[in-house]
Amino acid sequence: MIEAGILVSLAVDGSASNDSSNMLSEIRNALLLSRLRDNEHWLTARDVLWMATRGGAQVLGRNDVGELTVGKQADLAMFSLDSLEYAGGMSDPLASLVFTVRTSPVDYLIINGKVQVRNGKLDFDEKKHIKEHNRVSAEMLKKASQNSGIKFIGE
Repeated sequence: MIEAGILVSLAVDGSASNDSSNMLSEIRNALLLSRLRDNEHWLTARDVLWMATRGGAQVLGRNDVGELTVGKQADLAMFSLDSLEYAGGMSDPLASLVFTVRTSPVDYLIINGKVQVRNGKLDFDEKKHIKEHNRVSAEMLKKASQNSGIKFIGE
């Protein structure tokens, strides 16, 4: 698709269509799936990062996001590579981040200018948000069942 000039993006959304909402996992999966083709078509860590950032902005038709540039919006996920998972991978830290299955949470997460995760710890009431998420999910399932006649698990 890239060679044909098609805009390509990688993303995650809600739990209904992505089991873990883990962007690093999706980036890694895209890279590894490319390895099923002949090696001249293999994607690199930089290719999949581009798809997940600038490619995503292009697909959405947005020029205010997608790269760290003055004047553009940015949510930032920051990862310390000073952990056992990444030992020996500092010759290419980006490839190390993409190829490794990270077992620890993001170290810092800044969304819309507000720190949401600091030193791997949430800066908000996680249990409250999970409870609200489950309430909304149950409500959506109930409405979907009423509209479709399908009985969903958990009703």
